[in-house]
Amino acid sequence: MNLQVFSLFQSGKNGIEDEVELARRIVLNVKACRIEFLNRFYNEIMTNEDKELLREFISPKSVLIPLPKSAPLVDGAQWPPREICRFFISKGYGDSVSPLLQRVKKVPKAAFQENAEERPTVQQHFESIKIVTGQFFPTGISEIILVDDVVTQGRTGYACFQKISNEFPDLPIKLFSLVRTNSFREITKCVLPKLTEIKYYEESGKTFHFDD
Repeated sequence: MNLQVFSLFQSGKNGIEDEVELARRIVLNVKACRIEFLNRFYNEIMTNEDKELLREFISPKSVLIPLPKSAPLVDGAQWPPREICRFFISKGYGDSVSPLLQRVKKVPKAAFQENAEERPTVQQHFESIKIVTGQFFPTGISEIILVDDVVTQGRTGYACFQKISNEFPDLPIKLFSLVRTNSFREITKCVLPKLTEIKYYEESGKTFHFDD
């Protein structure tokens, strides 16, 4: 089963210099949990049409679940997906935030691997993540939105999708990522809200993020 993804920005190494640089700065800020720029983006730059697309993707009865980091979370650590969840709740998107997923075993950071072959497989991610028991999960929820900061191939997101699907098989599950990495085309526009899709290949344990 494919996983639907919605993102607001795209990043990459090649393309129009100013747009590539803007995307690089956005990723750096997000990774450092500096997401205050989202308020200005939402209030002054994001179009009403794009806001409506976002509302169609994140319904009022969605529960937002931040994706875990690559290592177990320690007290006081920055967690960008959680801050993105809080931002959306403050803007009226979704019903609530539930940190339902927890990394229990460290995996290599995908961004630090030289090629796709060295990145953890979906199964490795799946085995290193658990459902947190006793977490508040509101009733009357119509769908689950997994929330990430940056998606490249989508292996972490798909592993979380599998994990949540096992626990809540009757609820639709989608993935929101603030930024999508596009390695196959030149970046001519950084701000480009778009619906894309992640496909899982069970034989190899890999995924491919379709951004046509």
